[in-house]
This record gives sequence, C-alpha cells and structure tokens, in this order.
Amino acid sequence: MSIMKITGVKQSTGTYEGNHYDYSVVYCVTSLDPTNPACNGFAGIELRGKPDIYEKYGNGSGFKFKPEGVEFDVRIDTVATGKGQFRDLVTSMTPIQSAPAARPAPAVPPAPAKAT
Repeated sequence: MSIMKITGVKQSTGTYEGNHYDYSVVYCVTSLDPTNPACNGFAGIELRGKPDIYEKYGNGSGFKFKPEGVEFDVRIDTVATGKGQFRDLVTSMTPIQSAPAARPAPAVPPAPAKAT
C-alpha cells in the first residue's frame, strides 16, 4: 500500500474494436524523480483502476475531492495484459482520515495542603 494524493476519479466504459472495457481512471499527484537533477516538484498522473473505485468515489457517491487532493492509502497491483506487457492497476483505495487535534488536558487544581 502507498499513500497518494488523489484529485479525482472518472469512469471509462465502452466498446473498442468489438471488445468491451470497463475501468476507473484515478487522477493523482506524485513527486517527480528526486534522483534526477533535471526534475523538481510534482506532476499529475493517471492510473487505471478497478471499476468499483468509481462506484465508491465517483459522482453520486457523496465523496468530495479537494483541489489540492485527498490522501488515500492506495493498493496498486501489477497485472499482465498479454504478449509480455503489463500495467499498474489500482485495486483499492481508502481515504486517510486526519487525526483530530489533541485536546489539552483539563487543568487540575492543586491538591490542598495538609495541615500538620
């Protein structure tokens, strides 16, 4: 599992050359290669996902994405497509809930001094 900033999802269904397809497109932001001196910063990428990703987080699901992205715990599997080719496939995503800010402990009055 990887933590990624996801900015949105899209459903992709149809038929191409007689073959039916049905998958989700997951839009995310990831850092550019830090070992490459010609790169600095972040880039938006698209990953293919299982169809149920859109069902869980697409229009009508009630989930709201933010322009800056929402952190998700993402599982990406590498799957074979045939003829020695492969692709990465998002198989599950779970939003990471921000931990609520810690409340300060209530002030405890000092214990009264004991009389001697």
